[in-house]
Amino acid sequence: MSQVFIVLATREPPPLLLERQVASLSAQTLRDWTGVVVDDASGDASLQAIRERVAREPRLRLIQHADHVGYYRNFERGLAMVPATCRYVALCDQDDYWAPDKLAWQVAALKARPEARLCYTDLRLVDPGGSVLAESFWELRPHGRSFREVLYNNVVTGTTALFCRELLDPALPFPDDPGGAFHDHWLALCSMASGGLMYLDEPLVDYTQHAGSVIGAQGLEHSGRGAVARLLGEPLRQTVLNLKELARRLDELAAHAARAEARLRSLATALRARVHGLPPEASKALRPFLRRHRSIRVLDLAFPTLLGSLAAREETNLEPLKISLGLTWGALRRRKI
Repeated sequence: MSQVFIVLATREPPPLLLERQVASLSAQTLRDWTGVVVDDASGDASLQAIRERVAREPRLRLIQHADHVGYYRNFERGLAMVPATCRYVALCDQDDYWAPDKLAWQVAALKARPEARLCYTDLRLVDPGGSVLAESFWELRPHGRSFREVLYNNVVTGTTALFCRELLDPALPFPDDPGGAFHDHWLALCSMASGGLMYLDEPLVDYTQHAGSVIGAQGLEHSGRGAVARLLGEPLRQTVLNLKELARRLDELAAHAARAEARLRSLATALRARVHGLPPEASKALRPFLRRHRSIRVLDLAFPTLLGSLAAREETNLEPLKISLGLTWGALRRRKI
């Protein structure tokens, strides 16, 4: 059996971009791989194009599904097919490009760091024609790699991820998705809870930016000095200028907070149940979402963020405070205060 198993998820892939992606798999210097193309209910024309391309790469096989489940569940279907005998698993999107040494570098990196469970890399941003838009994805999006940072900001881009086969033991089946769940985020959390992440500061994937992308280069909530003041300053200005606009923005914040709370509670509950002996850092970060009472949860989310900002820590993440403020506003609105 092969050393690496690749899970390539498709849904109406642009033919030229799929051709480029599969060609980059065939060109890998690490030849010991096999994989599966898991299609999420593409139309007949797209399926025919996928069949023709997969037929030219004997290490890939196509699995078709008539029911459309979305990328989160589609990757879950593909990961459920990973053979027990392979050592590593790689996630693959339908429209990117892998550097020829991607798999070789990542396998060597994980062998050198046996405590790590998942390795991810930098990316270049390119347009559909392959022209470079930015040489580094993560230079544009500074990110930390503590468990708390990974919990609130998905730092792992799935198409760069290579992970140990054993990570699927706690990861499958995927947790319930109340909305907005990402397969790569869940795998990153499982890795952090059971060993750790490893980052290679090399752009080993060309990340295609186009209108049909499911997930593109979306902005992170950046942190730093004065972050809380910036978050609160704009609504305060809006109070003076336009109370209706302020209420609208707070309603949007409440909706965002409710979705984030439901999603993170689902992930936290699954991690606690599946990973025995969670690291103290992980237990502390997950604690707010395991609280039974929302009022305590709100306080548990807000205080560490406020204290971190007042201490002028550079990696203060605003997402917990946003969730706390949004939940508080939502509760007030329901009570019509």
